[in-house]
Amino acid sequence: MTDFSFYSRCCKQFWVIYFYAFLLSTQSLLANDINIALHGLENTHYHRLTSTIADQTYHIFIRLPEGFSADEKYPAVYLLDGGITFPILGGYYKYLELAKEIPATIIVGISYGTSDWQKGNNRSRDFTAKSDERSYWGGAGNFQKVFSEEIFPLVENNYGADPARRIIFGQSLGGQFVLFTAQTAPDLFWGHIASNPALHRNLDFFLNTVPDDAGS
Repeated sequence: MTDFSFYSRCCKQFWVIYFYAFLLSTQSLLANDINIALHGLENTHYHRLTSTIADQTYHIFIRLPEGFSADEKYPAVYLLDGGITFPILGGYYKYLELAKEIPATIIVGISYGTSDWQKGNNRSRDFTAKSDERSYWGGAGNFQKVFSEEIFPLVENNYGADPARRIIFGQSLGGQFVLFTAQTAPDLFWGHIASNPALHRNLDFFLNTVPDDAGS
């Protein structure tokens, strides 16, 4: 007597295997045929910068403008906390670019690759002036050297960024670095944008420091 239950189980197993094989092949097809890139961040180049000055690895994201030409010079906006600010402002730049409300600009994000200080985020060191309340603050002067000797050569030698039109953006402690640089090395950047700068632990430094005459 034929055992139809055996054939039934075999058929069910076959169709289950076939179904999952179909799903896997479909997902592979979609992944290959559909462009899932974030077009707002198109033309972005990545560099891993190992700084000998700061003994730190920085992740550098460089977004080039539409129609970029190696024969041209472009202003460059440098974004601190680039792991967070670069996707936001680099993407928003696309709107301004489409509306032709901004000149062709290079957007540069500088990131630690993490938000966790235990994993290498040293913004509290790099972005700050000295503070009696925080022994690990006070590395802003050294971070300026990272820009002048390591980041600027990378961006300007490879992508035609204009040394005369550097702009720095920072928020919170990043804003502190922007103001620190505007006061102590004003010629390092042409433009300074400090968003909600955190100055509560070393306000006296900023109130009592006279800006460098070179930038006055």
